[in-house]
Amino acid sequence: MRRRILTSVVVTALSLTFAHAGAAQQDNDQAPEIRRLRGDVYQVRVGSRVGVFAVTPAGIVVVDPLGRATAMWLREELLRRFPGQRVRFVVNSHHHFDRAEGGYVFQDAQVVAHREFDNNVEAARRSLPEFVGLTDSNHNGAFDASELTGSPETAGIASRDRNSDGSVTPRELYAAVRPARTTYSRRFEIVLANKTIQLIHPGPAFATDLTAVYFPAERLLFAADGPPVNTAPFSFGQFRPRDVFEWIHTLAALDFDELLFGDGNTMTRADLIELRDYLDDIRARAAEAHEQGQSLAELQLIGVDRYTTSRHYPGRSLQVSAIYRTIRVLKFQVSGAGATNYDKPGRCQGFDECSVGGAVPAATGGLTFLFSRSNAVVGEITFERQTWNTRTRPTYSEEIALRQTRGSLLWRFSPPTRSPLSFALLAGPSVTFGDLRGVTRLQGALVPTGGRHIVHSTESRPGFTVGGDIVLGRSHRFMIPIRVTLTPSLPTYWPSHLNVRAGIGMNTSLIRHVD
Repeated sequence: MRRRILTSVVVTALSLTFAHAGAAQQDNDQAPEIRRLRGDVYQVRVGSRVGVFAVTPAGIVVVDPLGRATAMWLREELLRRFPGQRVRFVVNSHHHFDRAEGGYVFQDAQVVAHREFDNNVEAARRSLPEFVGLTDSNHNGAFDASELTGSPETAGIASRDRNSDGSVTPRELYAAVRPARTTYSRRFEIVLANKTIQLIHPGPAFATDLTAVYFPAERLLFAADGPPVNTAPFSFGQFRPRDVFEWIHTLAALDFDELLFGDGNTMTRADLIELRDYLDDIRARAAEAHEQGQSLAELQLIGVDRYTTSRHYPGRSLQVSAIYRTIRVLKFQVSGAGATNYDKPGRCQGFDECSVGGAVPAATGGLTFLFSRSNAVVGEITFERQTWNTRTRPTYSEEIALRQTRGSLLWRFSPPTRSPLSFALLAGPSVTFGDLRGVTRLQGALVPTGGRHIVHSTESRPGFTVGGDIVLGRSHRFMIPIRVTLTPSLPTYWPSHLNVRAGIGMNTSLIRHVD
């Protein structure tokens, strides 16, 4: 019994010794430390990396356990400082091994991450990471001994040479990263002893599996990585503006006092909101300029007067350029018009009297989705008043009423213009539905061939529609739609292959989204 206890003590001591050594080796020769942040939330710092954990009467939640050696040290510290408590959850802010590897140490804990976490880990095991600052000079898919120099990450990378062959492969880097047992898409809550911890996906900025962790009771938010919002003047750098806007808006909507980053730096919510409002103003001006066909050079001349004293204003030129070059204005517009529908008269050869086709009133409604400044997809439907077809000859006569309804899916192109008067060209497939009712009479023949016959049919035929719009105005626009539809195949009694309609109506925006 004594021997078993002694062995256990020795193993524990050796583990702690190697944990301290490993943590120092992996993080710039600095030992890990714990510091209380707010309430029941603590910070774990080793070198330039920070993770956090929260203690509740029902268990502990560790967010970003960092490297394996640091996590081993943390496990022993938690046992010493909070006896009787166990780690119930390990939350990974994203898949990078330097933050997620330590989850391997807490085998009894439930690993929680975004739903893309496991996919990203598998992808990372097939290619060397760029974030560590090393270069695979010989392109052999591994970091060799000669390449493990010149970076603060060198010792940490070299320590993961698990087979001691002198090189480190992507699979070795991610070998200890545990898969997530529980995943989420947009938001997830961990509730322990009436304490709530919220996991929020702020979009794909930095990584598609990014998770920010919000501690409402402490009014503290932890976001390990993301755009450099705490740098003034702000620069988009490698980040897509739309991802940055999603990240900022998602997190600024939370009610917190302090935002903690993965390098230990902090930011107040007031500063984040200031940056949000500043960038929103630029984006609004850029969207307006984009819609009006203004160039980037012209937009640069427009000042943001109320933000000239902002610490981010000196970088305005680059900020405007990044937003303008990537901005998309998506709009849904609804339109309606009264029209005249004209079917070319036809099918009169051999008849003494003939009245087929012609002009009848119609009404057109449409829904337009604009996905760029010049291009859109339009769905239209036209309801026509019925037309009368009358044809007679000595032994035959007919009286037919035909009501047509036409649906079209059109591609719309409108050249950019600064004038309130604009033009657009449209083309696309259409389908015409016809409801036909009437009577025919054949004289000089016996029933059932002769006599009076009731005609009733409903048929549809595909066709092709081209046309144009003349539009006047910017927000609520008057429009003159002109359409020509060719229907190659016609059922019996339909008047013509060619249909023309024109009208006057209104077009207005239903939804406008700037991305």
